[in-house]
Amino acid sequence: MRSKRKVTGLRNRNGIWYISKVVRLPGGSKTTLQESTGCRDLALAESFLHKRVQDVMDEYVHGVVSEVLFADCASRYLEEHASLKSIDRAGYALANVVPEIGHMKISGICDESLESYKRKRTEEGIAAGTLNRELGIVRRILILASRKWRHGGRPLLQTPPLISDVSGKERKAHILTRKEEARLLAELPEHLQDAVIFSLNTGLRQSEQTGLRWKDEQYVEGLDKRVFVVRNGKTKNSVRVVPLNEAVMAVVDRQRGNTSEYVFEYAGHRYSRFNNHAFRKARKRAGLPDLTW
Repeated sequence: MRSKRKVTGLRNRNGIWYISKVVRLPGGSKTTLQESTGCRDLALAESFLHKRVQDVMDEYVHGVVSEVLFADCASRYLEEHASLKSIDRAGYALANVVPEIGHMKISGICDESLESYKRKRTEEGIAAGTLNRELGIVRRILILASRKWRHGGRPLLQTPPLISDVSGKERKAHILTRKEEARLLAELPEHLQDAVIFSLNTGLRQSEQTGLRWKDEQYVEGLDKRVFVVRNGKTKNSVRVVPLNEAVMAVVDRQRGNTSEYVFEYAGHRYSRFNNHAFRKARKRAGLPDLTW
């Protein structure tokens, strides 16, 4: 009877091979690898293990830092800057950026590799200013990876790339007429209609409205009116009081049944943006293809 081969550094849990290995480094020091290989096949898992051990040795001997994905850096940025008043706007920008470039290694991000992302966002009707703000977040994250964030005492990125802004005409505000408003509302799915009515009657920016919480609602006794206090306005220290007319109060009351801390949610989740695929299809059907939030 053949004995079962023992594989040092690998353990099988529920059909998946996991690494649990002490790697001895030159000079007598050591480090421990504990992570999933993501493999069910033993041969593939062993190959993955050998590569990870080699990565650790290369990093120690030659100063080579294992490649880091942009998605991981974006998550780190949001975690470390969660207290910033502008973090909602950064989160909105990254919600558009990460699906397109999150899989990229940060060492491979440059103007050339961002071309398809820029083209896609431009084709979606995004203004140059909005796209440049998103590129600014990418630029900021790569600078942090180069100048601040470390792994084993070494920067995650040797040199941040030069990322160019896009150029374009400044988009003029489109003030909807009553007829255009009616056409748009008729084409919108029900869950977006209230969001549009709220926006048209308050003038809030998209990031302000998606970040609106129930705790921001206040009752003004002397006026017998309800208002929202918006603390994340156009400037980081701004505080605005948003009065609610009858149309807005009706919208707010319809949202009270949700279980979220946010006023606007869909299927139990906060909106990251309203200017989504459903909105863009509705504006096109309404004959307003250039309308933005």
